[in-house]
Amino acid sequence: MTVTVCSLLFVGVVFVSIDQYSSSDAMYSRINVLARVISSRITAAVIFDDQDTAERILSTLQQDKSVLFACVFIASGELVASYSMDGTVKCPKNNPDKLDYQNDGRLDLFQPINLNEERLGALYLSASTQEIDERLLRFTTIVLAVILFASAIAFLLVMTLQKYITAPLIKLRDITDNISTYGNYDQVLPEAGDDEIGSLYRSFSRMMAQIKLRIAERQRAENTLKQSENKFRTLVQNAPVCIHEIDIEGRFTSMNNTGLKMMGFDDELAILGLVYLNVVCEDDRQNVEALLTEALDGTTSFFEFKSASEKDTRYFSSSLVPIKDEHGQVQRLMGITIDITKNKFNEIALRRAQKMEAIGQLTGGIAHDFNNILGIIMGNLDLLKMTLKGNDDAHILIGKAYKGTLRAADITRHLLRFSRIEAIKTIPINVNSIFENIDELVAKSLTVSIDVQTQLSENLWPVNVDPGDLEDAILNLSLNAKDAMPEGGRLIIETSNKILDDSYVAINPESSRGEFVMISISDDGIGMSEDIIDKVLEPFFTTKDLGSGTGLGLSMVYGFVKRSGGHIKIYSELGEGTTFNIFLPRADSVDKKDVNEVLALTELPRGKETILIVDDENELVDIATKILQSLGYKVLTVANAQQALNVIENNNSVELIFSDIIMPGGMDGYQLADRIHKIDPRYKMLLTSGFTKKRDEQPINDNEYLHKLVTNRLHKPYNRLELAIAVRRILDEST
Repeated sequence: MTVTVCSLLFVGVVFVSIDQYSSSDAMYSRINVLARVISSRITAAVIFDDQDTAERILSTLQQDKSVLFACVFIASGELVASYSMDGTVKCPKNNPDKLDYQNDGRLDLFQPINLNEERLGALYLSASTQEIDERLLRFTTIVLAVILFASAIAFLLVMTLQKYITAPLIKLRDITDNISTYGNYDQVLPEAGDDEIGSLYRSFSRMMAQIKLRIAERQRAENTLKQSENKFRTLVQNAPVCIHEIDIEGRFTSMNNTGLKMMGFDDELAILGLVYLNVVCEDDRQNVEALLTEALDGTTSFFEFKSASEKDTRYFSSSLVPIKDEHGQVQRLMGITIDITKNKFNEIALRRAQKMEAIGQLTGGIAHDFNNILGIIMGNLDLLKMTLKGNDDAHILIGKAYKGTLRAADITRHLLRFSRIEAIKTIPINVNSIFENIDELVAKSLTVSIDVQTQLSENLWPVNVDPGDLEDAILNLSLNAKDAMPEGGRLIIETSNKILDDSYVAINPESSRGEFVMISISDDGIGMSEDIIDKVLEPFFTTKDLGSGTGLGLSMVYGFVKRSGGHIKIYSELGEGTTFNIFLPRADSVDKKDVNEVLALTELPRGKETILIVDDENELVDIATKILQSLGYKVLTVANAQQALNVIENNNSVELIFSDIIMPGGMDGYQLADRIHKIDPRYKMLLTSGFTKKRDEQPINDNEYLHKLVTNRLHKPYNRLELAIAVRRILDEST
């Protein structure tokens, strides 16, 4: 409507302007013609200076009511004649000599009077524009009337369109806006007639019904798909295997939570873009790279590999399946990896046991035959000595040979003791009594530079062993410790009762759950590497120089422990020392209880505090984390002392730091505890170590705080009960 009215006004203004222009132009033309006629007629009167004739000619202008006045001037500028319609207007005395112009409602015209191109004078004529103004007013009134009429007609048309066309379309627009904004397809369209708008309404209504139906179907499909995806996601995230994706560049793009934990990562961001081969150890990398290439070429691959981590050695079995597009091109790889570390360790333990058994059988058979041979040699040497009686030179040679046979007989005795499957004579004994009897023998077997210390636990459980075998085992371990301390040191012997649970057995396949007496023999010598620890119990393996040892001492200890139903755990750090933990099963008695019953009868202390675990052995960290979380604690974990200090600096919720003593990174557990104590003495500390308690009580600069930590330290291995009690005891201590 606004556009229509504005258009009409614009047209009216155009028409009025055109009419005004045409009226003005017509009047100008008429007055101009009149001026030329008068000037031509008045030429003679001007020539003869006939004023009367000139004025009579000018008086003819009274026929034109618009002419106001007229003036005739001669060439010199003097007034010759004049005319005034009402006699009030007087001509100027001199020729104004102006061109025609319009001013103050008048139209002034200046017309020259010439004769043969000679200028005689000029006619000055002025006409009123009132006629034009009146015409303009009439025309404007007509135009306005027409505009008002047309606007009224347009308004009626607009209202009609609004009612029958625009309003339904606006309603339809509002409905579509509501649908696009809120997705509301439940709206009801108003009733419509049989015209085009009604047809549009009905078509739109059918379209909405179809869309609503399709949306419902799609929603059902999406819900089904979402449920399926949730089930699949839940299955993938909680599956006990590592499920991951690899792009065609050989980089990880995703991994489930189990896989992240299995591979030692904190979150999925840590593996995004990581090259798959980077998690594989150097020795297996070439083989895995070839199989990875085959998978990217479209062939499913299966393989095993060892992790690249040197601190936490793990073994994995993996399969890579290529995912292809519709054209058969490999887009990515789906991988499933399982942790076979426990199986590998069990396999290694089984192979070691089988090897030791085979070696035992072999050495046993050889030793029996060798004893017979030695018996023959020794008998003949005795006969030869009797035959050559009086021959001193021969007797000297026979004595040396006899001494060699005795040495060989001693070796065969060791071999027979190693190969023996069952102890000859076992009796229930208290291990402490054995140490009381051989304490002097052990001290005499070592150099004066070695300080022998014992810490024997009271109320020690009895064990069924051959006392002689146990004495030999302790003596062999003591001599082995002496060799590890060429410049002297401390030999520490401790005994204690231990309950081994499933968590310990999980990372020590050769062990078994139950109640044991633990004998710990520690030194602060040179220590051993992992490779040597794996081989040190094998017969004839020795790190001594050629001729300095047979390599049977520790293997004999191993044989004794296995015959007794126990196992050996070696804890060693290069440059720090070594601890041999011998676990002998508790002898059967009325008081002996099942491990689960023992732990169940003890109500474990619980808590809600935040505990920071500091240890570089991931398996021990996992076990401690699970135990503490099951008791209600919040747990944070780091691998070294510097990371622990960073956590302390950025997290003030930590209330207890549970730290290993020997750690990589240049800062051990003592130094970490001292640093934290200086930062804030309110932090509680609990230290743990695989060395004996006496071994850990080394000089620590007379620091009373550190001495207290050593006194309260938790010995590895620890079970759930021991950890729960130790943590709660430290947390409940006053600062």
